[in-house]
Amino acid sequence: MQHSIGSGHVGRKIDRIGRHVEFRLRLENHAHIRLAFGEASALVAMQIIEDALKDAVGSDAHVSWVSSDCILVRLLDDRFLGTGPSSTLCQRWLAEFCLAMAVRPVAGDTGIFHVAVSGDWSATDLASGERQSGKEKPFVCGAISTADDWALAYRSDMGCVVKLFDLLRCKEAGLPRGRLIVRWQPIFDVSVAGEIFYYESLIGEMKDDGEVASLFPSILSAERVGLARILDRHMFDVIVAELEAFPDVALAVNISAQSVQQDAGWAAIQERLRHDPAVARRLIIEITETAALPQLADAAHFVRAMQHLGCRIALDDFGTGFASIRQLLALEPSIAKIDRFFVRRLASKNADTATFASLLGLAKSLGVHVVVEGIETAAQAEAVAELGGTLQQGWYWQTLTSARPWARAGATERTSAVS
Repeated sequence: MQHSIGSGHVGRKIDRIGRHVEFRLRLENHAHIRLAFGEASALVAMQIIEDALKDAVGSDAHVSWVSSDCILVRLLDDRFLGTGPSSTLCQRWLAEFCLAMAVRPVAGDTGIFHVAVSGDWSATDLASGERQSGKEKPFVCGAISTADDWALAYRSDMGCVVKLFDLLRCKEAGLPRGRLIVRWQPIFDVSVAGEIFYYESLIGEMKDDGEVASLFPSILSAERVGLARILDRHMFDVIVAELEAFPDVALAVNISAQSVQQDAGWAAIQERLRHDPAVARRLIIEITETAALPQLADAAHFVRAMQHLGCRIALDDFGTGFASIRQLLALEPSIAKIDRFFVRRLASKNADTATFASLLGLAKSLGVHVVVEGIETAAQAEAVAELGGTLQQGWYWQTLTSARPWARAGATERTSAVS
């Protein structure tokens, strides 16, 4: 996942002196680890963070504990950061360090887990006295309970995340242990025979018997422990690489609502899109409804930044869960996807066409393309089309497949991250 300690700007030594810089690193899930895995495991996690900081900054800084879940780093000089604006250098280093720590498994006394590290920084120019500051957005680690079943559930979720992140590392390293596979499902425009609006990407695990297991339960676990953004940024890299390799296809990547906030962790991917607008125009970002947005204003900022680059935004499962009319109005997506729940109601004994038609009409009145999910039968496809739902997705049209029709022989290909 390209976030190892010592890579990129983490651990880089360059040659300028002139700023007084401090970083404050916090273990956001310290209390979660302490209650679910024990006090000793929380201490191990903090010691690993401290060691990683010392390895990264070396003798250029003083590293000390502020509290049981917070470490202060004071740079003795700023050669470590290099030249450039403090806001850029400090924010980038902080984001890279936090992501690097999140992907690294920690072996505690009672189990293996991942840490959620965030922090803030301040930099004072020694010549002018000007002070700047910033922070890395915290992970959304969820509520804590002292009940025994909460600790059991947290350990179970973290176990799923450990396996999921191990799959990601193995894929990047080309190791045979486990196989992460990307599958695709097209969205058809049934008003134009055979025309595909775009393909949605979904990940699964290829088992030894050749069957593909859904990783959706593990994704939900990652959301519950607050680490979904790690998977999201990995998948972003994969899908953008596929779009870079094949210039004639539009693809969608799913991201958790927890990731929908503008921070330095998105800087590298946004820079890639800025330099290749043709890729950005073919990228659809589907915001899933399985978690709440941290802040609607932060989400809107992220959405505007991506739209400015040329990306299209889709609000997934509109009409259920957290995907509300308020989000549709605030985020102004290009696409809204109506949940399969409403399609099934069309086929019930007391077919509820009024609700479906109202939902469809509301989204269209706001100038949004409407995709109807969960089309499983010819009757559903016909009923939805008659009500104006011409963009359709579901097993009736095509099941999930790892085949990539845009990668057919003779297609223009550069380098693809999908195997």
